[in-house]
Amino acid sequence: MIVSFRPARRWLQFSLRTFLVAVTIGCVWLGWTVERARRRSQAIDTIVNEGGALVYDDDDELTFVPPGAPKSHFWLDLKGIPIKIVINETVNAPLGLNLARVDNIQELTLVDSVDSDLEFLEGIRGKVDILLRSEQITGAAVERLRKRLPDAKITLRRPGRNG
Repeated sequence: MIVSFRPARRWLQFSLRTFLVAVTIGCVWLGWTVERARRRSQAIDTIVNEGGALVYDDDDELTFVPPGAPKSHFWLDLKGIPIKIVINETVNAPLGLNLARVDNIQELTLVDSVDSDLEFLEGIRGKVDILLRSEQITGAAVERLRKRLPDAKITLRRPGRNG
């Protein structure tokens, strides 16, 4: 009589193929996350170079990036920290395109803008508070922007009247 002995399989034992599949999935996720952070970082660098200032609003600390700052904050972008952006310049097509590439914008403030600047904001995604501080923006342009950005909270303030 031949008795075959088959050892019991351990719970955490897996094959080399399973290990390689898990490593591949992890590498794809990491590559996607880093690429997304790199694009966000490039877009933020362009916004800062175009005259925008921003604040990374981490729970523990605030990091201010003044207009024209040469330093990239890739690690903050990798974490996906919400940001607040202030733009004192005219919004043009490249600036609007880069605003659309930045995710997790918490607040966007435009100072001294005109109606034509608002059309470049249409690519912004998500729930964002947009504060327009200008005498030159009409109510019709604000309503048009509200229709195109239904998730955004848009406020128009006239500096001479209500601050």
